[in-house]
Amino acid sequence: MKIVCGVAAAALYLSACAASAATYTFNFADNGNTGWQSTFSVGSDEVPSVEVDVTAATYSGDKKTIHYDDSRAATWQGFGLGVCGDWSTYRDKCKDENHRIDGMDNNDLAIFTLDSALALHSIKFGSFNPYTKVEWEWTCVLRGRHGGCWDWDAEKVTTTFYDSFDLFIDLGGGLSYQLSDLVAGMVTFDDLLVSDVFGIGASGKYDAFKIKEIVFKDAPPNVIPLPAAGWLLVAGLGGLAAMRRKKTAA
Repeated sequence: MKIVCGVAAAALYLSACAASAATYTFNFADNGNTGWQSTFSVGSDEVPSVEVDVTAATYSGDKKTIHYDDSRAATWQGFGLGVCGDWSTYRDKCKDENHRIDGMDNNDLAIFTLDSALALHSIKFGSFNPYTKVEWEWTCVLRGRHGGCWDWDAEKVTTTFYDSFDLFIDLGGGLSYQLSDLVAGMVTFDDLLVSDVFGIGASGKYDAFKIKEIVFKDAPPNVIPLPAAGWLLVAGLGGLAAMRRKKTAA
């Protein structure tokens, strides 16, 4: 959720020293209208020959199983990248720039595959917004002598759900869920999440967004991966963060 991931990244890797690194920006909001495709490639702004392959997929509710078949991804000029999961069933809902990466019918997932391992620097999101749900809670204020309720009092309750995203990383055994965070205009990492395959998805009922831009950098020198237990610890902390929702009473 909107936690700049410095703590998480520090827990994932230790770096012996900091150094300037080349930057690779993949701009999906200025890539024209690609149309729905299973996979397509986008070159970086700085070095067009450095490309990322974008693949559409979906994933299970427990975030352990990824389904690569029957999904499509697309970009729209000025809007960014969206995913249509279960294309055979939902293609009619995926016709315009309003379709995003969402967790409504399926847990949509965009997978980014690089030619070599790079460090994730930042993600720029678009087309996201909080969803407000209004409900009534009824309380009995007058009970009859022989049971039952004679009079009820109603209270309006407003709950606001903020969009979040799930981050997957390939650590050598295929993509695996690592953490969740709040969607924001820009979410910045510490350049220490290093891999050649990343995934960004939505699994919450009210989560929906587009990806406008992803920035990678060369991996810092002498990066030392922590044991798998370190990843599990961070994943647990990220999972707790993903559960946060803001609730206010009107």
